[in-house]
Amino acid sequence: MITLFIGNNHNTTTTNILIFNLAIADLLLTCFNIPINLVRFVSTNWPFGSIICILTPFIQSLSAHCSSITMMVIAFERYRSLIRTSCFGIGFNVCRFCPYNKCTTKRKHRSIENNIVQNHSYRQSKNSWIWSILLIWICSIVLSIPHCLFNKVVVYPSSLLVDFEMIRCATVFPTKQNHLMLAILSPLSQYLLPIGLTALFYARIGCFLWRRTNPIGSVSANRRASIMKRKRKRIKMLVIVVAVFALCWFPLHLYVTLIEFKIIQHHFGKNIHCYTLDSNEFGLL
Repeated sequence: MITLFIGNNHNTTTTNILIFNLAIADLLLTCFNIPINLVRFVSTNWPFGSIICILTPFIQSLSAHCSSITMMVIAFERYRSLIRTSCFGIGFNVCRFCPYNKCTTKRKHRSIENNIVQNHSYRQSKNSWIWSILLIWICSIVLSIPHCLFNKVVVYPSSLLVDFEMIRCATVFPTKQNHLMLAILSPLSQYLLPIGLTALFYARIGCFLWRRTNPIGSVSANRRASIMKRKRKRIKMLVIVVAVFALCWFPLHLYVTLIEFKIIQHHFGKNIHCYTLDSNEFGLL
């Protein structure tokens, strides 16, 4: 995706820039967190030091927030583009949510607006995606800061062996209120709120495509059936986009939430004695 975008300078639309930003966020998680977590899970001790211990949850949260917020902004951009360029009698005032200009069905007004758009489209598009990207990353950074405040390198003494310690990167909360705050904030800001707004924007788009009238006038039954088929196909694609995004992220957020509220045990808590015994066996050999 990144290679295709860089190699084609004609694809610098707001939506394509946002998709490029989504790829960057996912690549950040892939290149930074996945290798560190692999080493973390197979090693007895934390080998990367305090700075990486603090940065690991921050980068992970930053990538997750950036991805979900970008998906939400993409949905908003599609919705905004639709209500700015389409004015049909659809039974409800879809244009009232547009903060830029009021819709009109008069050709002369539409012609004037088209001239203005042609004269300023490049500057408006550039300003739009620059501000969108900045706001996405600023919001993601602010929402990710709490995830790195409580991480530090911790030494766990063994209850089975004398003079044996395990050095791990762990989350240590000063109070239960801090733990509860982060446990509620994480799924809300990373998943529930973005996916809810994304679904809302796509639902509005779906309602618009479904209920809008045909501007050409009367059409044949076959033509009307073809139009309805295309509408259903578009709505189906919108539903699939939201559903796939929600389903892919749901298991992770459910797992983390169950761990945070101590409904299930993390594997490290169960296997700490296994680490100890394995290390002792290798030491004896």
